[in-house]
Amino acid sequence: MRWISIIFSSLLIWLLCSADGCNDSATMAERREESQISAMKDSVRTVFEAETPGINLLKAYEEAAKQKLIDFADYLKIASDSSVNNVFRSQAAEMAGKLFIAGSSDLSCWEMHPSASGRITLDSLLGSSLSNRMDSFIQPVQITVHKPLTPVNDSLYEGNLAFYPQRTCFIKPSSSVTGNEMFIINFYVSRKLKSFGKENLSIWQVGLGDMKIAAKQ
Repeated sequence: MRWISIIFSSLLIWLLCSADGCNDSATMAERREESQISAMKDSVRTVFEAETPGINLLKAYEEAAKQKLIDFADYLKIASDSSVNNVFRSQAAEMAGKLFIAGSSDLSCWEMHPSASGRITLDSLLGSSLSNRMDSFIQPVQITVHKPLTPVNDSLYEGNLAFYPQRTCFIKPSSSVTGNEMFIINFYVSRKLKSFGKENLSIWQVGLGDMKIAAKQ
């Protein structure tokens, strides 16, 4: 997974920079870092601080929402897998939670066995995954933009994705079943403050929201 690669890459960088040669070029490295941060901030201002996202940027955000949905399914699978180290499972659950706008997002249709209340939030789903109460995992397939992004106000856009759930049991990973009911998940693009060095910039960010089964035509 991408996040595991990031962890190992960070460790490798730390090991390399523990060598004596890194001390000699510390000043140059600092200048290089300052230059990279400055260039990054300029790029962010040009694209992500736009007052009104253009059509191409909105399309890019829709593609980003598709990727976040795929990432969520991957992270949740890791968090639910009892054969994986608990540290990695906890990290995966944390990463999954960050893909949504709120822990109270309704994901009831994701769970094969709904709760007695009929409503399962993101937080409760992640709790179930870490408590070994998930006997299967889902991979979204045939993901499409069901409703393109449209403005809600000056700082918020809303849209939704459609997909079919491909469910696989952990004890029988070679056998998958794709459901015939379409799922719909909302996603949002909103302005948020993000730190770049010592400066905070207001940029557009994508977050997932409530999920439901699509109404039958």
